[in-house]
Amino acid sequence: MRNSYFKIIAESLISGISDFAYPRICLISGLKIPESNSNPFILDEYIDYLERANSDDLISMREKTGIKLSFSAFAFRSEGYVQEIIHEMKYKGLKNIGIFLGEFINSELRKLGINLNDKFHICVPIPLHEAKRRERGYNQSEYICKGITKGTEIEIIKNLLIRVKKTKTQTKLSFEERKSNMKNAFIFNPVFVNKLNGINAILVDDVITSGSTLKEAINVLKKSGIGEIFVITAAVARS
Repeated sequence: MRNSYFKIIAESLISGISDFAYPRICLISGLKIPESNSNPFILDEYIDYLERANSDDLISMREKTGIKLSFSAFAFRSEGYVQEIIHEMKYKGLKNIGIFLGEFINSELRKLGINLNDKFHICVPIPLHEAKRRERGYNQSEYICKGITKGTEIEIIKNLLIRVKKTKTQTKLSFEERKSNMKNAFIFNPVFVNKLNGINAILVDDVITSGSTLKEAINVLKKSGIGEIFVITAAVARS
């Protein structure tokens, strides 16, 4: 009991020192974030500055993936706030932004009357190539999965898909080049062969642009016996 008491005191001191040395700053406004805020990244009153995906974006996403059940929360534009938030998540070490985004997505789905627990059993992040994962230290899509599945019984299977091809950065590639770049990029982990037949899965990525990455992953999952697939991304790219 005494040890637990001192542990709580120590953790409180460390937290206080950390907040003093590295105060939580809103990524949009630059203002300090109070403890009462719902998340440590964006002040609640600034969340609406993140542009939401609209019906046209979602129709485009469904056309790109070939999956009717497709959802994205935000619209990704060059130089926009959404791009900045995702850049911080991927390249600046702020991986827990992914949890915030995932929780937001789940909240939006519930507003639409969609309870993921009712139909889906597993959540699968689009994997990074092992070399990229070592370089970055984490896979941002796994953190989005954590947020999406928080409070549910859905299991995250990080290694269901394995990225076996070290693909080029897709940013400046044409649609056909992206498609070729992603061809045979993934395999289904042999450990799970014949163990998940008919299981419904949520497939998660950070941003959908051409849809080539997700479509390749969808093909692998379908060929391996996965049942219904729900594609979710944090954002959908707009031109």
